Amino acid sequence: MPGDRARHAGVDHRSPTTIKVGTRRRLVDSSAVGHSPLTTTGLPLVAAVLVVAGCAAGGTPTALIEFDRTREVRFSGCSRVDELAVGIDIGDGLVLTVAHAVRGATAVTADGTPAEVVAIDHRVDAALVSVDERLSPLVLGPGEGSLRLVTADGARAVGVEREVTVRIEEPRDGTVYERDGLVLDVVVAAGESGAAVVDGDGVLTGMVFATSRTSERSYAVSATELRPFVDAFRADGERAPVDTGSC
Repeated sequence: MPGDRARHAGVDHRSPTTIKVGTRRRLVDSSAVGHSPLTTTGLPLVAAVLVVAGCAAGGTPTALIEFDRTREVRFSGCSRVDELAVGIDIGDGLVLTVAHAVRGATAVTADGTPAEVVAIDHRVDAALVSVDERLSPLVLGPGEGSLRLVTADGARAVGVEREVTVRIEEPRDGTVYERDGLVLDVVVAAGESGAAVVDGDGVLTGMVFATSRTSERSYAVSATELRPFVDAFRADGERAPVDTGSC
């Protein structure tokens, strides 16, 4: 589905393919026949192949006044170097980010302020971090018109090539996760997992979770997957810290 318009009328549900090689993950989306697969090196390292938007082809970042909700999120505990990701402030004191950066974290900050991980869903690669700042709730849903990829440093135009069902097999324990995703026509890199895909009205359409090492494409989990996760947490009302698991 080329172009700069994201239509969410339906997701391609043809059987996705997953290949696991040693400790590396290889993911082939369900409609990418003839295209290179996405390859990552395990969940904590996925962020290491995701980049600052300005390094991708297609122009320099530009300010997107309509969307100033991205945060720099740091997770400490598994190595000397912090895991870095983008967080999206979805309102009510919650920041949405990627679950793969959270694993084993013993300390978390959002824009330098201490925070707590309060929910994790590895199936959709999403986590919620509790912060003190209280913004109005962010709308999650299908995008209309031109889309932007928003990092902690700025924004740039992005197009959705197609909607897919992706399946990832975890090298740690063989668990298979399946999620609805978007194939984006940009490459992002180190520290930019969690970047927001938004439309001109600031509606969150997706969140980047990985990029291809062999083609100029990235993958985002769809808002149709993120919204039930967020809604269920808000309905529960419990904001106690959760176990982030092992490294």
